[in-house]
Amino acid sequence: MVEYIQSAGPMRDANQAFFQYALEGRLTHNGDPHLTAHIEATAATKTEHGWKLHKARNTGRIDATVAACLAVARARHHKHRHPDIRWIEL
Repeated sequence: MVEYIQSAGPMRDANQAFFQYALEGRLTHNGDPHLTAHIEATAATKTEHGWKLHKARNTGRIDATVAACLAVARARHHKHRHPDIRWIEL
């Protein structure tokens, strides 16, 4: 388990990498409607430290977007140990 404090550097790095990967078209998912809704409810604001993710509207949830950011960050951290990362269908 790894702690990511929302206002700390590792979380900013995770958001920045996720945003950059998205811009480059390097992220895909299986079309899950919940993840799609959370991604669509997410906005990004450029700060002096990089991109910060937040809700695009007062309604809607972005928890799955944050979880995806953290998953990408951990996958990047372990890319040489576990190069094959896949979605698990429940």
